[in-house]
Amino acid sequence: MQGAQMQMPPVSKVNKIMMIVIAVSLVLGNLLEQGGISWTGALGLSTTSFLSGHLYQLLTYIIPVHGLMDGLFNALLFWFLGSELETMWGPKRYLCFLLAVTLGGGLIFILGGGMLGGSSARLLLSGAGGIANALCLAYGILYPNRIFTFMFIFPMKAKHFCLLLVGIQCYQAIFSGGFLLAVGQLAAMGCGLGFMLVVSSPKYLKLQEEKKKRAPKRKGKGKLSLVSSEEKKDDDSGPPKYWQ
Repeated sequence: MQGAQMQMPPVSKVNKIMMIVIAVSLVLGNLLEQGGISWTGALGLSTTSFLSGHLYQLLTYIIPVHGLMDGLFNALLFWFLGSELETMWGPKRYLCFLLAVTLGGGLIFILGGGMLGGSSARLLLSGAGGIANALCLAYGILYPNRIFTFMFIFPMKAKHFCLLLVGIQCYQAIFSGGFLLAVGQLAAMGCGLGFMLVVSSPKYLKLQEEKKKRAPKRKGKGKLSLVSSEEKKDDDSGPPKYWQ
């Protein structure tokens, strides 16, 4: 089997911000917890709390970090996978992907809590696990044959790693008693997949092309060109030579 093809891309702008948020959340969360203030309880998402008016939790539930290893793992995923995706898609589309995953997973979690009721409605969803799984899924779709080193020991292709993540979440949903939490993770992955299908569909691409055509052309600054002073005897023998 080929060696690991995992590259170390430069940290892109959006992912640098996400990594800073993880570091701040890890430190601040521990300090507040020692002072008796529940950082996860304040920012985490639950059906009961959301329906009580804490609408901001639909965005803030991804901020809490569950320990040093959780924060380190998510930060590395944003660095290695997120930076490459942002470079490919651009910051705007990448931010829309993160937003779709966050909102979609959170809304389905709230809906599931409302349907199950009881203690499920008070269950807290927190952390960036859903985004991390969605990043792995997107990367596995775009680069299916790249090699991951699972647990830093077992090499496997990205597409197989994605199937493993889905299998782990399904196992937790069925056997571990964390059904609703696993549903939230799977919903985030599903929303990420849905986003990728939409932005790659022919209709969406056609709309984007028509939008570019309708957009008014901006008057840019003139470009300085250096024209060759070499004269040809026959001007029709070829185009003039120039540098832009």
